[in-house]
Amino acid sequence: MASATAEAKDAPFEIPPGTRGRIVQPGAPSRLRCAIVPADQEVIEAVAASPLLEVVEPDHAQVRLEQAGGHWVITDDLHGTDHGSELCALPAHQLARARDVLEHYFYYAQPLRMAESALDLPGALQLTVLNCRDDLSPIEMNVADLAEARMIEGTSVYDVREGAGICFRVSNKSSKPLRVTLVNSAASGRVQILDAPSIDAGRTHTFWAGNKIGVPFLIKIPDGKLQAIDRLIAIGTTTNQDASHLRVVLGFVKLLTTTDINRDIGGGQGMSPSVEPWTAAQVIVKTHARLR
Repeated sequence: MASATAEAKDAPFEIPPGTRGRIVQPGAPSRLRCAIVPADQEVIEAVAASPLLEVVEPDHAQVRLEQAGGHWVITDDLHGTDHGSELCALPAHQLARARDVLEHYFYYAQPLRMAESALDLPGALQLTVLNCRDDLSPIEMNVADLAEARMIEGTSVYDVREGAGICFRVSNKSSKPLRVTLVNSAASGRVQILDAPSIDAGRTHTFWAGNKIGVPFLIKIPDGKLQAIDRLIAIGTTTNQDASHLRVVLGFVKLLTTTDINRDIGGGQGMSPSVEPWTAAQVIVKTHARLR
């Protein structure tokens, strides 16, 4: 929950009951906390001028831009600074693009922040990653005993190999039907909307690649990387809404090879006049490259 202040662009007018709005500029508490390591005053000034970002000390940062050899890398609680494990590597000659890269992380991480605040129906959704050995026909899919993918010991991170097929199953454990949007903050920096079905109370839904029943997702590791970390977030609500406005088509590589930084953020559907409850579940899928 948060507060906002609005002002009329033209003449003041009466606001109808139940009116909803879209935030066009976040307030200070909603800015992404980022750190520059080591401190570079020119970069800090550029980043601090962004309405989306706040420069803080490394211990309080949600994301860090760290120097690693001849590059600067984007790192967070999942990504490291070693070559091949970083989320995004910024060559030294492109350091002037630091603000663009960190602003892009703001949109990449937006589904995660939304999930953290979707607490109206705690425990209503369960998101599971399943192994799927090959394409299955719809008949085979109905009888297939799909096992849960392996987790890294002592963590809640799923561990899969490049080229292995997987699918995602969401269970609605609430007493109400939910509209569920499955979002992937992908290793590329894109935010993908995989589907947004309605799931009845007590039922499950399996998400397949391209919405084709029996066709598994095959996660590809970006070129030059040794691993891919995808963050899957299931976001549910009791009304006929989805979270498609979170979609971002542009990835980090494309961002650094173009001067057009329009991220093609999705518009979503019209908002309901009611204040609807939201809930969410999320998992992490770590994909390792095959030995060549």
